[in-house]
Amino acid sequence: MRRSSIALLAALTLTAAGCADGGGDGGERPAAASLDPEAITLGSTLWQARGHQLVALELLADGDGAAATHAAHPIEEVLSSVEGEVEEHGGDAAALRTSFDSFLTAVQDGEDAQAAAEQSRSAIEEAEEAVAGNPGDPAYRGSVVAALLGTAAHEYEEALGDGEISLTVEYQDGYGFVRAARELYEGIAADVEGVSTEEAEEIEDAFGTLEEAFPTPEPPAAPAPLENVEGAAELVGHELEETVGAQPLESADPEEVFDRIDSLLGQILTEY
Repeated sequence: MRRSSIALLAALTLTAAGCADGGGDGGERPAAASLDPEAITLGSTLWQARGHQLVALELLADGDGAAATHAAHPIEEVLSSVEGEVEEHGGDAAALRTSFDSFLTAVQDGEDAQAAAEQSRSAIEEAEEAVAGNPGDPAYRGSVVAALLGTAAHEYEEALGDGEISLTVEYQDGYGFVRAARELYEGIAADVEGVSTEEAEEIEDAFGTLEEAFPTPEPPAAPAPLENVEGAAELVGHELEETVGAQPLESADPEEVFDRIDSLLGQILTEY
């Protein structure tokens, strides 16, 4: 099956999952029906690349050799997931790849990695615009923030073991994703506060909890409880849903998506 067909099935699966939650609570909850789950998933994946680069920059400044590991992650873990869709939507996937390669080279050679990261951010934004159409829309942007934080919480869970951070790279991935989510959230913070100052404060408190759990790229000696991290990530997603109409993709875990796609494919083959 062509890549575009698989992506469509994934989008349909996520849409169905979102619809299964039922209706609103009767309040003035912003509508999110026009949001494209596929675009949200691809957008959050693109911004994971930004998170990898942010943590690489901090590690590089500290002289930590792991900077190159994280600088390579956009190439190894992100590019193959997005470049086909970026191309299909008329975006410049080659420019995205070049920017990732250039950042890795800058980190490895000790060149101006900050400038390379900003060029890469521009390529990410252009690719996202091709896929999402209007990436500045608060509902879409809030959805990407929620997805990034959900992924950060998953990375934190992977990193924890026996009361300590046992997998440093996974912890650092989560750290970078929280940084990227915070960066994106600043662009819609005024929209959230315009709807509800109380919920804006709750989001800030939740980000504070996440930043306490991810204080620096170096894991803390006494890690925060997993439930604190998961709860804060979920709270941000919920409040963004309430204030700007974000659509948290609770079923965006790759294994769950694969299982649903596999089930749909089975049904299609049976009907055929």
